[in-house]
Amino acid sequence: MLHWLDNMNDTPISTSRPRIFLFIPALIWWAISFWLLTLPGSKVPAYPWMENLAIDKWAHIFIFAVFCMAFYWPLKNTKVSLTTRKRWFLAIALMGCGYGIAMEFVQKYYVINRAFELGDILADTIGCAVGWWWGRRYALQ
Repeated sequence: MLHWLDNMNDTPISTSRPRIFLFIPALIWWAISFWLLTLPGSKVPAYPWMENLAIDKWAHIFIFAVFCMAFYWPLKNTKVSLTTRKRWFLAIALMGCGYGIAMEFVQKYYVINRAFELGDILADTIGCAVGWWWGRRYALQ
């Protein structure tokens, strides 16, 4: 088994599990998504052309696809079995869907001028599905 030395305390660390610091970009993206999804409605730009192109839904798809991809990436180069990684990827995608649903309730009850929209939940789910597809296609190679 491959080992490497952690520069902090010179103890050998197995590469079979992802290092926790590899999740920092995913946690940063989660924080950004939380901030974006909890902006008051008055702070969200509203132009007629944006509604015609459904920019809001495309933004949700993008946010949740990147969310899933960011949490998959640390698992890419581990020695965890392919079957286990596939299960983790599915669990991450499902947790992303749950996060999207929860955020709709947060918007409904706690954010000024924001509302619960089933269309947003659908877009979040599509984003998680895109992220899941990407993860299985690229991060499992």
